[in-house]
Amino acid sequence: MDSLDDLSFDDDEAGVEAPSALSWRTATAGDWKLALDGKTYNVHQTVLSQGQRSSAFFKGEIQQAVDVQDQSGALMPNLFVSDLSPLPEKCKGAVLETALDYMYEGTYTPTSSDVVPLIMISDYLQIKSLFDLARGSLKELLQLQQAPSMYLDSVHCAQCKLKRYGQSSTSPRTNLAQKLYPAFESFISSNFDMYEADTWTVFPYQRVAAVLAHPQNSSGSLLKTGVITAWFQTNRSVGTTEKQTQVDQASVHALVTALDTVSANNAVYIFVLSCEFKDSGSIALVLPIVLNTFDQLPEDSLLLLKGITDHKTLVEMLDADNLCATNEDVIFDFVKDYVQTHSKKSLKDKPDVVMRLWRCVRFSFVSSGKLYEAFGTPSVMETARDAIMLGMLAHISTTQDEGISSLAFYDSDACQNGTVFTSEHLGRFDVVRHTTPRKSDKIVC
Repeated sequence: MDSLDDLSFDDDEAGVEAPSALSWRTATAGDWKLALDGKTYNVHQTVLSQGQRSSAFFKGEIQQAVDVQDQSGALMPNLFVSDLSPLPEKCKGAVLETALDYMYEGTYTPTSSDVVPLIMISDYLQIKSLFDLARGSLKELLQLQQAPSMYLDSVHCAQCKLKRYGQSSTSPRTNLAQKLYPAFESFISSNFDMYEADTWTVFPYQRVAAVLAHPQNSSGSLLKTGVITAWFQTNRSVGTTEKQTQVDQASVHALVTALDTVSANNAVYIFVLSCEFKDSGSIALVLPIVLNTFDQLPEDSLLLLKGITDHKTLVEMLDADNLCATNEDVIFDFVKDYVQTHSKKSLKDKPDVVMRLWRCVRFSFVSSGKLYEAFGTPSVMETARDAIMLGMLAHISTTQDEGISSLAFYDSDACQNGTVFTSEHLGRFDVVRHTTPRKSDKIVC
C-alpha cells in the first residue's frame, strides 16, 4: 500500500499555462473577422452568434457565409468577414470595442458619453441584452449638462446603411433615432433657459427648430432669437462668398418660423438673411419688427439693410405707412446712400427699380434742405421729379418757403406756370399716398 504514495499523474503539459478565455483583443487568428475602415478585428463565431449576449446581425452573417460555402463545396475564407464600414462614425472605434467587450466578457457600465451610441450600435447589430442594459440607464444619465451632447450623439448615430440579415435594402435606418428625439427635445425644451445660445450651433437646423418650437419651450424671444442668430453666424456669415451648404432657404425658413416672434436685437440680421434667401415666410415674420424699430437702429444695422439686394422687399419696407423713422429725411438719406452704393451693382441698368426706391420717399414731409438736395441728385430728377414737385407744393402751402416756391416756378418741365400739376406730369404717381403721412411723419422745415 505504501507504493500508492508514489502514484503520480504523467503530465506531458506540466508547466504549460491553461488557455485563457477567448478575447478579441488578444486573438491573432479567430474564425471570423470584422473589417472597419482599414482595421481588422479577429473574433470568434461562437461568441458573436451564441448565448444571451450574442448578436442576431452576426448570427445571420455567419449563417449566410456557412450556407454559401456548403453549397460551393469549397473553403471560402473571404466570406468569413463582416464589413462594418456602413456604421455611423460615432458607433465605430471605442463604441464598437465596448460592444465587443460586452459580448465577450458581459461587462459594461453605461456613461453619459457612450450610452446613446451603445443603444444605437446594439440596435444596428441586434444585441438585445446590451440594448436593454443601455436603455435602462438612459433616463438616469439624462441630466442637465449632459443632455445636449447625448441629443447630439443620437443625431450623429441616426443613419446607418448596415443592412440586417435577410434584408435586400441598404437604405438608412433611422427609426430608433426618431424615437429618441422626442425624449431629448422634451427634456431640453423644459430647461432651455439654462443653456448658452451657442450650444446649438453644431446641431442640424431641423433639430434646433424642433426644440425652439417645442410646446414645453417657454423661453423668451430674446434667447430664442439669439440661438438662431448664433447658428446662422457660425454656419455662414451674411455676405460671405464661401459656399456653405448648411445655410439655405430651407434652414432659414425652418429656424425663423419656429419662433413666435423675433427680438428687436437681432431682427435686422435675420431680416437681411431672409431677404438674401428670399424666404417669404421669414420676411413676413421679421418685417413688422424692423418697421417698428427702424428709428432705433444703430448705424451697423442700417448698413446691413443697405446691403439688401432683394429690391422688392426693400421697397415694401421703405414704402410702408408704419415705417417708424425719426423723420422723412432719414428715409431720403437711406435711399440716396442705397442708390449710390448699388448704382454699379444690383441697380445697374435698372431705372425702374431706382424710380420705385425714390418714390418711397414722401417728399411732402422732407425738410426744405432735402428738397434742395434732391434737385441736385440726378437719380431723383431722372426718376421721381413729380414726387419732388409734389413735395414742393406741400412746403409752399404749409411753410410759405419762398426759396422752395421759386424752385417750383423754375422747374417749368414739372409745373405748369409753377403752380399746378397736370395729369400728364403726374402720370401713374399716387398723389394721395404721398400726401398721406406715415405714423411718424410731419412736415420738417
